[in-house]
Amino acid sequence: MRRAGSVGAWVVHGIIGVYVLAAVVGPYLVPYDPVATVVTERLLPPGSATAAGTAWLGTDGVGRDVLAQVVHGARTSLTIGVVVVALCSVVGVALGAVAGYAGGFADVAVARTVDVLMAFPGILLAIVIAGLLDRGTGVVIIALCVAGWIGFARLSRSVALSVRERDWVDAARIMGVRTRVILGRHVVPFLAGPMVALATMELASVVLSEAALSFLGLGLPPHVASWGQSIASGKEYLATAWWISAFPGIALTVLVVCIGLVGDRLTRRFAQP
Repeated sequence: MRRAGSVGAWVVHGIIGVYVLAAVVGPYLVPYDPVATVVTERLLPPGSATAAGTAWLGTDGVGRDVLAQVVHGARTSLTIGVVVVALCSVVGVALGAVAGYAGGFADVAVARTVDVLMAFPGILLAIVIAGLLDRGTGVVIIALCVAGWIGFARLSRSVALSVRERDWVDAARIMGVRTRVILGRHVVPFLAGPMVALATMELASVVLSEAALSFLGLGLPPHVASWGQSIASGKEYLATAWWISAFPGIALTVLVVCIGLVGDRLTRRFAQP
């Protein structure tokens, strides 16, 4: 059973590696512009010949190559996901660690802010913010960061609350060690494992949320390839040109599931005593 689990883990890691490789070098290998329209080549099925070559995954309603959209969409989703998770982890860890260690007003302020934001679903907040602002990559990142830091703050705060009562922390405080040094040496190291697991789970959530915003027309602009936009563009042709939505949807589903499996494995590993 353990051997089968190891094989499955390697398969999942390999699939994620393929996505990363496609995001990094794929756009240079696919000779098509993902947003270039060729109306005379619209709704071609997979494997059809075009003026630029072979449309291996077909074309959409305005003649855009679906394979190019899938490959460029992988770069878009992973880039936004990594940026959002990185920003949320830095902000969340900083606020949570300081609040948990310092206590007092700082702890109350962070805790109440977290309570208010948790009263609303994260995707709902993202939709409201994206709807109030113009479409763009920066807007999507901001919208997803508004509530994305909450999980990191809660985790780091709980760790700081438990660590600040340890003997070595008391000793460092008595010796006059600065607070930022104590946080860096005695609090943050305890966060490394759980934060990696949480960041992995958050990455899957961010990728899915970005696709949802783009599907609703509130995310990325039309000139930026996105799986959400590709799926939305094919919803009117599901009966006649299923490939327009199917292939981006499959790519999105496989990536989110694989990242989720890795995150679940890491969570169970670091949750063990």
